[in-house]
Amino acid sequence: MSKTIYHNHHIIPKHVLRKLDLPDNWMGEDNLIKLTPKEHCMAHYDRWLRYGNKDDLDATKMLDKLPWDIDYSGENCSWYGKKHTPETKRKISEANKGKKHTEEHRHNNSKAQMGNTNAVGNTNWLGKSHTPETIEKMRETHTGKKYPNRKSRGPCTEETKMKISVVRKGNVPWNKGMKKVNGKYIKKEIT
Repeated sequence: MSKTIYHNHHIIPKHVLRKLDLPDNWMGEDNLIKLTPKEHCMAHYDRWLRYGNKDDLDATKMLDKLPWDIDYSGENCSWYGKKHTPETKRKISEANKGKKHTEEHRHNNSKAQMGNTNAVGNTNWLGKSHTPETIEKMRETHTGKKYPNRKSRGPCTEETKMKISVVRKGNVPWNKGMKKVNGKYIKKEIT
């Protein structure tokens, strides 16, 4: 039996698939290739040199730190099958409450998120829309699901509907005083 360790390398990396609004398993096995850890590291390094994407550089650095003769996948991973206990989660939560980040720390986080399409406030998607093919894929994914955003909770009970109604009483609708023009809401001009 061979002791050579192989990694599954995405030919089109997951970070690229996410930017294209495609699922990580897009193309399935056709998008995977088995590489040794050294080859895997070099593949990401080569992509970084060609395209300059920070995600490939990060993958290169991470892979380069690992010993290439040890398999860290599955049961060999130190966190395999483990979860934080509720007590540990509570302690982590309490330790982080009230912490304020310095202006320098916030600036560094902001710089680190540059180019991250998932970052809060990112405007890369402004003015763009899904292609008809993507819309069809999303529609097919949700076809047959009664409550896609509610997971397994099902419909609201009458009691819950009443509670929601009471809470919303007196709220001004977000589009009050606006008119719809070409599918977008704009403020009404005062005449």
